[in-house]
Amino acid sequence: MTKSLSKAIALATALGAAASAHAVNVNTEGLGEVLLYPVYTADANNQTYINVTNTTEYAKAVKVRFVEGQNSREVLDFNLYLSPRDQWSGAVVKSENGEGAKLITADKSCTMPAIYGTDGIDFRQFNYTTGEDVINGVEVEWKKADGGNQTLERTLVGHLEIIEMGVLDANLTADVSTDHVTPGAAPANCNALLSRFTDDNGVWSERNSAADLQAGFLSGADSVDKVGGLYGSASIIDINNATQISYDAVALDNFAIDSAGEAGSKHTATGSELPSLMQVGQNLATFKNGKTIAFPNAQSTISSLFMKESISNDFVLDFDKRGSKTNWVVTFPTKRFHVDSGVSADLPPFANPWVGGQSCQEINTLAWDNEEFEGRKQTTKPGQIDFSPMPTPKPGTKKVNSLCYETNILTFNNGVVLAREAAEASADNLV
Repeated sequence: MTKSLSKAIALATALGAAASAHAVNVNTEGLGEVLLYPVYTADANNQTYINVTNTTEYAKAVKVRFVEGQNSREVLDFNLYLSPRDQWSGAVVKSENGEGAKLITADKSCTMPAIYGTDGIDFRQFNYTTGEDVINGVEVEWKKADGGNQTLERTLVGHLEIIEMGVLDANLTADVSTDHVTPGAAPANCNALLSRFTDDNGVWSERNSAADLQAGFLSGADSVDKVGGLYGSASIIDINNATQISYDAVALDNFAIDSAGEAGSKHTATGSELPSLMQVGQNLATFKNGKTIAFPNAQSTISSLFMKESISNDFVLDFDKRGSKTNWVVTFPTKRFHVDSGVSADLPPFANPWVGGQSCQEINTLAWDNEEFEGRKQTTKPGQIDFSPMPTPKPGTKKVNSLCYETNILTFNNGVVLAREAAEASADNLV
């Protein structure tokens, strides 16, 4: 059976055409400077295994960032330093605290802060709640409540972005080795990377200027042919039910290259929420048909690469016979840069701002049976059925089919595969 989201969710208006050999684009071979993973889940007995590979002969620094699925507020990020041909892997699992998710890894590649050798790192709610605590002996407070779920449960489902921050130059790699010199062992000198952040004279210390954080990285013409080449994949595994769902990350190429045809370092300190998808080198995007279009800002540039008028996919619901269930995932990786007032006021192409824990986009649906009978085609109307997650209707109003989050898990006939929290209102009696 095939289902189509036939109403246009969004399609940008071209503001001008331009020609550029270095406009940002989706790399059809899955290699790039930015990797976008549409979903992770640690809910409903699932664990999500994340992989990223540096396919090049150059050492690279990348930012690994997990964001929760409702409003894409960051829940964990760290710096990862990959040697040539290196791969890093980790898993998102449910934390022992019984509420949120955490990241674990047995991978020995260099991360700052260190993850390997720990019991894992719990995801954090600081970016969507208001509170105060003592962390590492320091009193801290945060006031970032956004009206959504304020518990750690919100971290169980989300998506992931990996952004290349820079290519390490030969002088730095000679002193700070990220290579796995001994098979099965950690890189020879991760502590040298740590010292650059922590020592009194460490060039990457947070006490130093932003310019110092770029020390040791190639820039300009020296780096333009060396950026990119990252590849990513993920697997969602439910051991109890013996299921595995695998996918490749979406790769953006020519992300860092500016209008002069050069690339610079975006290396940041640990604990920084930069770099972000808004730091694209220029506001030009190239599409599959070869056309390059100029956009007024970064969020429109990146969003344009993912816009669709419709989505078609299959579903199978014969649970009684074969145990089949179907969930769909629809992720808007840049939605927060349009709808979240704390980030941007540039709403289009989305219809509604993030208010009261949601930002909903109405959709229409069409369904056919597997024999394509026109007589069985159905057009859903408001109030008939609904997807989850769904908006909370005002008293006396009808429900409508909507996508209200940034990572949306659509269920059919209450079939929970990826997450319980997204299955509270499923699409019953779809066909």
